[in-house]
Amino acid sequence: MRHFKGVDIRKVISREMAVAVAAVLLSVCSGVYAFSQFKKDVIVNEYGKIEISGIANSITGEVFKQFALSLNTDTIINSFSSRDPVDETMSDSIAKAVPVIVQAGGQQFTANTYKRTVEELLSSRGIFVDGDDRLEGAALYDEITPNMFIKVVKVEEKIIEELLPIAYGVSKQPNEEMDKGIERIIKEGKEGVREKRYKVVYEDNVEISRELINETVLENPIDEIVEYGTVTRYETARGGEIRYTKVIYNMKCTAYTASYEDTGKHPWDPYFGITSTGIKAQRGVIAVDPNVIPLGTRVYVEVRGKTPDYGFAVCADTGGSIKGNIIDIYLDTQEEVYDWGIKYVNVYFLAD
Repeated sequence: MRHFKGVDIRKVISREMAVAVAAVLLSVCSGVYAFSQFKKDVIVNEYGKIEISGIANSITGEVFKQFALSLNTDTIINSFSSRDPVDETMSDSIAKAVPVIVQAGGQQFTANTYKRTVEELLSSRGIFVDGDDRLEGAALYDEITPNMFIKVVKVEEKIIEELLPIAYGVSKQPNEEMDKGIERIIKEGKEGVREKRYKVVYEDNVEISRELINETVLENPIDEIVEYGTVTRYETARGGEIRYTKVIYNMKCTAYTASYEDTGKHPWDPYFGITSTGIKAQRGVIAVDPNVIPLGTRVYVEVRGKTPDYGFAVCADTGGSIKGNIIDIYLDTQEEVYDWGIKYVNVYFLAD
C-alpha cells in the first residue's frame, strides 16, 4: 500500500467509501420514499382509468415513464401536459384508450377511445343520435366499457308523392253501314291522373315501410269511342253479293196475292191491293210480325232447298196470321201462291 506524505491513505479511502455508501443509501431511501409516496396515490379503477393525485416533486412524463405508460393518442392527460410539473394540488384522471365497436351509417369500425360515455364517443366521431334515430347495444349516457358494441340506426321519415296514370275505358258502338272486322276510332281516349301520398320510413337510407296516407284523382280519364262494322258480305245463289247486318235462319214462309181469297177485298174496294203501311202490294213486298222484323226493313229472302230465292224485299205489310217467326211474301197470281205452299227461308237484313 502506498503512503503519501503526511497522509494516511487508508483513512482517506475509508472516508471516501463511507461517503459513497452513505450517498447510495440516501439515494435508495429517497427513491423508496418517493416511489412509496407515488405508489400510494395511483389507483387503477374498474374502467381501466388511472387516477393520480397528491404527487410532488415530479413531472407528468416522468410519472408515466416510471410506470411504463406511454403518452400517445390512446392516452389522455386532462388539464396538464407531459412537461408540466406535478404539484400537490393536482388531481386529474389519466385514461387509457379501450376498444369499442361502432356501427353507424351502414359501416362498422373499431374505435380506440378514452371517452367516458357513449354520447361523448359518438359526438367525437361526428355521429349524433337525433329525433327518431335508434341506439342499439347501449344507452346514450352509458359509460364506455372495453369491447362494447354500439349501433346507431339513422331513422328518417319522408312524405312521398306519386303521380300515376288512370287507364281510360273503351266504348264500342255498332255501325250498320260498315263491314264486319272494321273498327274506327271516332273519339280519342285520354288517361286520367291519380296522386298517391305515402309516409315512407328509412333506416340507414333503406326503405323499411310505406304507408298510404291519401289518394286523390287529379284528372278523370276520358273514354275512347270506337265504332265497329256489323255488315257481312254474302254471295247469293243468284250470283250477286249482298251486305247484311243480321240474319234470321229457317223462318216459315207463306205466300199471298191481292185476291179476295187472300185479302178479303174485291177489286172495287178502295183498299184493294194496298198494304197496311199504305203502299201498293206487289212483288218484293212481304208481310211480317213487326215484333220480329220492324216494318220498313229491307231484306233478302233466301229460300232453303232447290227453289230459287225470292230475293230482295221490303217489309211493308202485316197479317192476322203472321205472328212470330214467319213471313208472307207477295206473288203476282193465285196459281203461284198455290205452287209456293209453305217453305223455309233465311232472311238477311240488308245494310244498304
